[in-house]
Amino acid sequence: MQEINNTENTPRPKNFGVLYFLITIVIILIIGVGVYLIPKSGEDSLISKNLISDNEYKSNSLNIQFTLPSGWKEIKSDELAYIPEFFSNPKLILKNEQKSCIVVAYTPFRQIGITQTGWADDINDGPERWFAPTANIPSYVNIYQAPVRKGVLMVTDFKNPRQKINGEFVEYGSFYLYDKNGQTVNDECEQDIKTIVTTNKSYYEKYTINNSSEGILRFNGADLLFIPKNTNDNFLIITMPSRVSIQDNIIISGKKIYFVVNDESSATIKYYDISTNKIDTVLGTVGKHGYISSMSLISDNIIYIAGSKEFGYCLDLPKDKCLTASLYKYNFNEDKVELLAENIKGSNILGADESGSIYFSLSWGDAGAWFATIYKYKNGNIEQYKNYSDTSQIEEYEKFIISLNKVSGYQSIILKNGELFPGPEISRYSKNNYLFIN
Repeated sequence: MQEINNTENTPRPKNFGVLYFLITIVIILIIGVGVYLIPKSGEDSLISKNLISDNEYKSNSLNIQFTLPSGWKEIKSDELAYIPEFFSNPKLILKNEQKSCIVVAYTPFRQIGITQTGWADDINDGPERWFAPTANIPSYVNIYQAPVRKGVLMVTDFKNPRQKINGEFVEYGSFYLYDKNGQTVNDECEQDIKTIVTTNKSYYEKYTINNSSEGILRFNGADLLFIPKNTNDNFLIITMPSRVSIQDNIIISGKKIYFVVNDESSATIKYYDISTNKIDTVLGTVGKHGYISSMSLISDNIIYIAGSKEFGYCLDLPKDKCLTASLYKYNFNEDKVELLAENIKGSNILGADESGSIYFSLSWGDAGAWFATIYKYKNGNIEQYKNYSDTSQIEEYEKFIISLNKVSGYQSIILKNGELFPGPEISRYSKNNYLFIN
């Protein structure tokens, strides 16, 4: 018998078009959500994790790494049955169940109602200091002590052996060790925390900037760090060459960050290009300078002061002892270094006025004494502009610097869609890490 196919003649349900439309929308939404949840390039590397591998603890949230002795594990604060009242909200908690020991780290330390009971030699992360609740100290324990701020009792600064008192804890820099039941600390735990502290070092997970990167760039010594948007985690972008002069020698133009490197043999201006993730050198500065003391962005040019290596050594001496230097200009567009003036008495570029005159100074201070001399450069001519010789004139000196046309100082740079923007402003005149934005 021939099979009859009545599919084409079967009537469709009512509202079939609406149902078909709704099913299509649901499928699109499912696919869209799935695509959204898949980490974009680089995003999966921005999830900070605390890792323990081969007895090595690494935390990109705290940016630390150390050897974790056997038997220790990290726990959360809600797993902690007892914490002395002297600590609050520790960022790291380690526990050794067998030895009845707890280590807390990076926590506010309230020195109220306690007495320092022991003092030992410094180690890697600070001195070993033992404390115990004042109420727990037996009367027969002889502790040499003197009243200190806010009613805290502390021994004088000489070696004092540990007393082994209930409720005691030991401080090693940012780490604190105590017994989880409020008893004396297990001797083996004391050795464990010394292992932790002496092996503790900085740790940053690497991250490569891309066009979708969004967050804050900041310097920590020679490390350029990236803090992703809506986080407090620091990732390492790149480590600059050694002896980077961070203080006021950071300039930004376009996608490049310019900085000074004063090494043992010479001084150069280098730059980091965020688009290539590479460091390169301004060729016009190679082999020319022994020391670069100051660099500033003025009228789309880098203006800097450089001299011999001996010039760098003498900057902490009074002005009549310091050697002369030279004033230079680096043009971004022409990639060219030009000598503006020689034999100048100055080490710090202050800025420029509306007429284009460039001001620089030589200053010195020690034990209440201070002086500063400001010089003015324009069209190849240098003249002494003003002299200050008393600490009462410091405010006037600073106000003059603020009045000049010098790009505002920033402690950080905003990175968004592969572009650089000014970060949070801290001051126009400050000794903090400047990031000058072009």
